[in-house]
Amino acid sequence: MNITKELKSSIMAGICVGIAGFGYLAARDSGTGYNVTREIAGSILFSFALLAVVNYKLLLFTGTAGFIKKNEGGRLTLILLGNIVGCLLVAMMTRLSSITPAVN
Repeated sequence: MNITKELKSSIMAGICVGIAGFGYLAARDSGTGYNVTREIAGSILFSFALLAVVNYKLLLFTGTAGFIKKNEGGRLTLILLGNIVGCLLVAMMTRLSSITPAVN
């Protein structure tokens, strides 16, 4: 796989995880007090992102780190950076939108 494809794939995986994390936090923080139903809903939303990563064969750092071969540290670093960029893109879009959950 070439560098451009790996970077795109890792950024998309980061976006999936970022959206899932936002969904989890939005479901969890959408009311007052602790509610098991919101925790479960947020967990289910997060699991759908992991299913998307697997289904589309995207490069997620946690799924790649265990299978890295010798002298492929640069590839692993590229995947990590792409995942971080994808999550940061979602964070930026969320911050600029009007649907940001209230943080206490």
